Amino acid sequence: MIDGYFHVKLGSYKYRLATNSDDQHYSARLVPLNISNAQIVQSSDPKYDLRPDTAVWEMTDWSGGEGTKKFENENGNQYDLSYNIDALHTPGSIRLANAVESAGTNSNKTGTLVKAGKHLIHFSSSDDSVATFSGDVSNTTWDIQDAGSSDIADDDYFAVRGDGDGKFVYIPVSGGLSDIYRFQVQDTYTDDFGDTDKWVDADSQDIFERPLVKIGSYLYMIHLTGEKLSVIEYSALTTATPPVTGTEIFVVHEGNLNAGSNQGIVARGDNELFVCVRTKAGESILYRIVPASALTESYGSEVARFPGFSVDCIWYASGVLLLAGTSTTTGVDERTIYYVKGTELGSFGILRQDATFTDAKLITSTDASRMDRTFFLAPTGSSANYWTLFTIDLLTGAIFGGPEFSAVRDPNSVVDFLGRTFVSENKGSSNTQTYRTASTYATSGELITAVHDFDIGEEKTLMSIRLATEPLPANTAVQVYYQDDQDGTWTSAGTYDTDSGTGTTFKISTDSASVKFKNLQLKIKLTTSNASVTPVVRSVQVRCTPTEYVREWDMLLDISDEDAQAQGRAFTGAQLIDYIKAEATNENIIQFNNGYETPSAGSYDEHDVMIREYNINLTSAGQGVASIKVREVE
Repeated sequence: MIDGYFHVKLGSYKYRLATNSDDQHYSARLVPLNISNAQIVQSSDPKYDLRPDTAVWEMTDWSGGEGTKKFENENGNQYDLSYNIDALHTPGSIRLANAVESAGTNSNKTGTLVKAGKHLIHFSSSDDSVATFSGDVSNTTWDIQDAGSSDIADDDYFAVRGDGDGKFVYIPVSGGLSDIYRFQVQDTYTDDFGDTDKWVDADSQDIFERPLVKIGSYLYMIHLTGEKLSVIEYSALTTATPPVTGTEIFVVHEGNLNAGSNQGIVARGDNELFVCVRTKAGESILYRIVPASALTESYGSEVARFPGFSVDCIWYASGVLLLAGTSTTTGVDERTIYYVKGTELGSFGILRQDATFTDAKLITSTDASRMDRTFFLAPTGSSANYWTLFTIDLLTGAIFGGPEFSAVRDPNSVVDFLGRTFVSENKGSSNTQTYRTASTYATSGELITAVHDFDIGEEKTLMSIRLATEPLPANTAVQVYYQDDQDGTWTSAGTYDTDSGTGTTFKISTDSASVKFKNLQLKIKLTTSNASVTPVVRSVQVRCTPTEYVREWDMLLDISDEDAQAQGRAFTGAQLIDYIKAEATNENIIQFNNGYETPSAGSYDEHDVMIREYNINLTSAGQGVASIKVREVE
C-alpha cells in the first residue's frame, strides 16, 4: 500500500483501484517482444514467415562475393570470406573449389609464364631455357628448349609479353644488357622456337619490372629515370630489321619518382596503354597514352592520383583497368584494388589481410582473364603463407576467394590457359615447380558469413539452423558452426553426411539448454574424401526468437472526487482524469509505484511506464472509473 490507503501512484497522482461487477480491476503479465509478420532476411528474395514470434535469416544467394563483415539488407548476398569455396559455378549454391596440383617441374627452373596463341611458355630466370607446355591439360609434359642466345644466359627475365597474335614473345633482360629479345612462336607444340633476335637495343636505358606492352605492330617500353617518365615506341616490328630504335612519344616530369620499385607499371588497353608509377611521397599516379597508330598523333594525359596508395600491379580486362596495391590512408597497410572504366573511377574495397605475410603484393598477369572475369593471386589464405586465387566478376564487381596455392613460393605470374589457372614461382630450389588448378576438388573449404543481428539489437534465442543441399555424394559432408557475439569461439551445430540426402535441421536451443545471442555469425564447411565429387549447399536458414519481455498492467482506477481518507488531498475526479489523458496523449514516461502486489503499508515496486491505452467510464460528471493499460519501458 501507498500511504496506507492508495494502491498505485502514477507520476504525482495516487489512485485507489475500483471494483466492477466481476471485481476484475487488476492484472499483470509478461509480454514477449514479438516480431509482427517476421520478415525472412535473405540475400535476394525477401518474404514473410508465418510465425510472428520468429525472425529468420535465410541465405540462398552468395553472388555478391566476399568482403562484408556486418550484414546489410541491401547487400544480403555478400559474406565475410571463404577458403577453397566456389560460389560462381552455379548461382544460388556453393561448392568446393578446384584443387591445386603440380603442372610439372620444368627441370627445376624458376621463371615466368606467358601465353602466346595456343602455347603456354615458361621462360627460366635461372638460365636461358624455354619450355612449352603440351596442349593436353591432362598431363604435365613440358618441351624443354634452349633460348638460342648466349647473350641472355643466366640473366633474369622480367615482363615477358606475348604479342596478342600468338606469333612472338618479347623478353626484356635486366642487368647489364637492358635489351629486349624476341622469340618466334611455332605452330606446333613440339617445334623449337625460332632464332632469338636482339630486337631492341635499349642502349643505356634501365629496364625495370614489367615495362612492356604491344599494341598492333608497335612495341612500347616504359623508362623511369630520375624525375622523368617516358614512353618509347618501337615501330614496324613485322618488317623492321633488328635491332630497332625507338621514338619517345610521351614524356612527363614528376618529382620524386620511385623508379626502381614498380611492378606491373604498364597495361595494354583497347588501342591504348596505361602507366602507373609510384612516388617517393607514397603516391601513385596513373597515365593514359594513346599512340599515334590509334590517332593522328600521340596523346597522353594524367588519369588520376592515388594519395597514400602504393601500386604493385595493374592489368586490363574487358574494358576495365585494375590497380592493386597497398593503401596507407587509414594508418594501417591494407591491400586495396581500384578500377578505371571509361571516366568512372572506383574501388573494389579492401582485400582481406593476412598478417603472416611480410610481402603484401598482389600478383597478376595480363593473361589471367576471361570474357567476364579476371583473376589475381594474393598472399592470404586459411593458413600461413597460403596464396589464394581470387576472381573478380567484371559484371558485378564481386570478389571471390577460391583455390588455395599452399605449396607455391614467391609466385611471379598467373596465366589462364585452356580453362586452368597456371602459376609459376621464382624462388630457387631443387623442387621448383609450376602449379595449376586441377579438374578435381579441394578436400575441404569453408565460407564465413557476415555478422547479423537480425535487425534486433536485443538478446535473442537461437532456435535452429536448417540446411538444404543437392543430393549429397558419398564420402562428402557439410558442417555448420556458429559464433555468438563475436567471442572468437566456433560451436558446432552439427554435421550432415547422409548419402543422397537433401537437407536437415540442427536444433540448437532445447528444453535442457538455450543459446542466447545479440549477433550471430556462421561458418559453413564442406569436405570430401573423394576428390572427384563435392557437396553442394543450396541454402542455410537460421531461426531465432527474441528473449526480451516487458511487463504490462491492466488496472481499473477510481476517479471520483477524493474525500477525507485521501489524507488531506482534495483532487477532483476531473483532475485525475485529465492527468491520465495528458500523459497518454503525449506518450510521456512516468513513474509507476505499484503497492497493490505488496499490501504492506509503505511498500511498493517502482517501474518506468507509459500509458498505452485508457477508457473513461463515468456515472456522473467527473465521477466514475478509468480502465488503463500501462507498459514498462525499461
